[in-house]
Amino acid sequence: MAKKGFWCMVWSGNGVTYTELMQMDLAEYSECCEAKRLWFSEWKPKKQPSP
Repeated sequence: MAKKGFWCMVWSGNGVTYTELMQMDLAEYSECCEAKRLWFSEWKPKKQPSP
């Protein structure tokens, strides 16, 4: 994904607001959904178990 840094910043913070979602076109919305899926499945830093 070309904008990985941007989406990591978005999803590591407060995410996307309803207003922002409503202003997206279908391509932007699809990218947003894919980025959220990737954030929670692959990109999100994993917590290290404490020793």
